Amino acid sequence: MPQCEDCQRPLQSYETLLCRFCLFRLVEWANWSKVRMLFERILPMIWAADPTPLAMAWHAFTDTTFEVMERIKSTQLSPTSIAGHVACEEAVWRAYYAGVRQYETHANRGTSALEFYTLLLRAIAMRRYYRRYLRRRFHYDVRRGTRRGPRMQLTQAAFTLLIEGQALHDLYENVFQACLQAVSKAEEERKDLLPLLREAVTAMRHMLFENKAGCFARMLRSSVPWIQADAMIKLAGYMRPHIKMYGSVRRAIGEDGDPRTILRTRLPGYVWEAHRAGATETSELLQYVRRSVDQSRRNLSKRSLSYAPESVLESREERRKRKQHTSDDLEEWYARQELFQRRAALIPHAGLSPREAEFLSLSCHGWSYSAIASQKNVKVGTVKTTMFRVHKKLRKAAGS
Repeated sequence: MPQCEDCQRPLQSYETLLCRFCLFRLVEWANWSKVRMLFERILPMIWAADPTPLAMAWHAFTDTTFEVMERIKSTQLSPTSIAGHVACEEAVWRAYYAGVRQYETHANRGTSALEFYTLLLRAIAMRRYYRRYLRRRFHYDVRRGTRRGPRMQLTQAAFTLLIEGQALHDLYENVFQACLQAVSKAEEERKDLLPLLREAVTAMRHMLFENKAGCFARMLRSSVPWIQADAMIKLAGYMRPHIKMYGSVRRAIGEDGDPRTILRTRLPGYVWEAHRAGATETSELLQYVRRSVDQSRRNLSKRSLSYAPESVLESREERRKRKQHTSDDLEEWYARQELFQRRAALIPHAGLSPREAEFLSLSCHGWSYSAIASQKNVKVGTVKTTMFRVHKKLRKAAGS
C-alpha cells in the first residue's frame, strides 16, 4: 500500500505522494506569512468596527439554533421507525440552515475585517482544542492517523466521541485551509483589501456551514456498521428537503402508503446505493438519490402505459412524431431576419430612450435578461420592466 513521503502514513485512494495532513501543513507553511501580514493591516479596522452585528449573528446561530434543535429532538420521543428517524433529522437540518440564514443576515450588516478575524481565530483555536482532546483522551494523533501509548478497549459511546472529535477537527482544519487558499489566490490576483477579506470570509463561511453534511458523507467510508447507519440516517434527513415531491413522484411511491413516509423510509437505502456506486461528495450523493427517486417515477409511467388502450398509445405516438418534426432551418432564418427588419423599421418611430434601445439591441442579439442585467449591473426586474416598455412602444408605433 502506498505511503506518505513525509509521515509514512498509508495513503487513501484520493491521495498521492503526500497525505492530506502533510499537504495542509505545506500549504500553511507557504501562506501563513501572508495571513500574518494581513492581520497587521486590518487591526485598525477591527478596533474601529462595531461588534454588535457579529455578536447577534453568533447568538442567532449558536444559542437559538441549538435550542431549537434540542427541542426538536426531545419532542420526537425517540422514534422507532426509519421514517421517524429521518423525519427527526430533517427537522434538525431545517433548524440548522434557518440558523445559518439568520447568521448571514446579521453578519452582513457588520464589517468583513472583524468577521475574518473571528472566524480564523475560532478555526485555529478549535482545531488545536480537538487535536489535544483526541491525543489526551484516546492517545490518537489526528495528524498522522495513528494511536500512541497504551492500547485500550473503546466502548461504543467512546468510539462515537472519537469519530465526532475527528470530524470536528477536520471541519475546522478545512476552514483554516480555505482561508489560507482564498488569501493566497486574492494576493496573486492583486486584489484590494476589502474584496480580499470578503472572498476569505465567503470561503470560511461555506466551509464552516455547508461542509457539515460532508463530514457525514466521509463517515460512510467507516468500517463500523453502526457509524455507517447513523451517517445514512443523517444524510437522508439532509437530502429530504432537496427532493421535490411532484405529483408524479407522489403517485409513484404512494402506492403502499403516505408518499412522504415511504420516501423517508427509502432514502437511507438510496444513500447507501450512491455510496456503493462511488459517490463521495455530498453533491454526488444527492444527484444519485434524485436519479433513484426519478427512476421510480419512470417505472410507474411504464407500468401505466402497459395497461393503456390502443387509442391512447396511438395519440401519444402522434404527439411524439409532431415534436420530432422540425421546420427547415433556412426558412426559420429568413423568418427571423424579416422580423428583425420590421422591428428595425419601427425603432426610429417608437421614441425609445438610449437605455431602452441598448437593451433591445442586446435582446435582438440573443442575450437573455439575466445576461443583460449582469452586463449592465442592474437587477433582472429592471431589465424586464424596461423591455416591457420597449414592446409597448413598438406595438404603439406599429398600430399608428
